Amino acid sequence: MLLDSLKTKQQELGLSDREFAERLGVPRVTWTCTRLGHKRIGETMLAAVARAFPELDREVLLFLRSGEPLRADGELAGSRRWGWRRRSRVVAAKGY
Repeated sequence: MLLDSLKTKQQELGLSDREFAERLGVPRVTWTCTRLGHKRIGETMLAAVARAFPELDREVLLFLRSGEPLRADGELAGSRRWGWRRRSRVVAAKGY
């Protein structure tokens, strides 16, 4: 799985989220949200991975063949953009 390969690569290189995002050429928040599953892998992240880590080309191709939904903006996972934040605040406020 591509995301697992990226997490492993980050650990192998011993890079922080900020350093790994710089290596990818994406904002830190983009990498962090992707790593945590709040943001889907989108075209921007795929292009960044292909540029920064050509050794992961196989994983990129497998990801594309998997049929995983792909958005140009790598939209946030969930029904609406930023909806996960609103829901998590409600859950925290209600003490679930």
